[in-house]
Amino acid sequence: MTAEHFKDVRVIQLTPDMLFKYAEKRRAGYKGRAPISRSTLNQQLTYVAQTIDHARTLWGVDLPSNPARDALSALSKIGLVGGSRRRERRVSDQELKQLMEASLKHHSGWIGPIIMLAVETGMRQGEIQALQWKDVDFERNTVFIKDRKHPSEKMGNNQIIPVSNKALEVLKTWVPVESKRTGAVFPGVKLAQSISDRFVKVREEAGLPELHFHDLRHEAVSRFFEKGLQIQEVARISGHKDWKQLLRYTQLNASSLVDKLNG
Repeated sequence: MTAEHFKDVRVIQLTPDMLFKYAEKRRAGYKGRAPISRSTLNQQLTYVAQTIDHARTLWGVDLPSNPARDALSALSKIGLVGGSRRRERRVSDQELKQLMEASLKHHSGWIGPIIMLAVETGMRQGEIQALQWKDVDFERNTVFIKDRKHPSEKMGNNQIIPVSNKALEVLKTWVPVESKRTGAVFPGVKLAQSISDRFVKVREEAGLPELHFHDLRHEAVSRFFEKGLQIQEVARISGHKDWKQLLRYTQLNASSLVDKLNG
């Protein structure tokens, strides 16, 4: 959620109707921003509800009920919020080629390298947006990721992951002159959301309207398994703490298993 929606609204002034209108706007998309999913909206409003619960319990904020929970109840009944739906979407080489060709139309230049980096590393859009040149070790083939997503730890979950030569080549091509590799790797990307917003435009131009940016991460993790990496090795790269979550990523191509069956 961004400050523009509720920056002048006090907690005691917040109503279910305000949150309902916010929900409709975010699900539909606005100001060039991509629509958010049912699960993302559910997560956002749940955070608001938890914050209000704390305010009522710990700080004595006087409210007859929790407006966020009231809004969630109504939104759930009409299907605007809900749990995440498991996607099994792979990205073919041809589709990746279409994305890269479409990305060339965007003069900022950063969306193409970001797409390739996501497919090669499995990094999330927020991790790519926050990447600094000092975090990339070209000698050891590693990348340092600060505050990586964690089910319980919001800060301090730092991790160094191994990356492929191809991933490093993407970065070297993006900024060929070594002396210029300072600060943010993608300084033109101020917000992680900017990546998915631009990706929406690229996928439409590529004729792939149903593709999500997160599908690139799914593709990357699936490729790790196809290369023969063990589940603990993939988890080391992807950052998954629960190995069970990786089972949904193992949508291996049949052709990749033929050699093993005949071996």
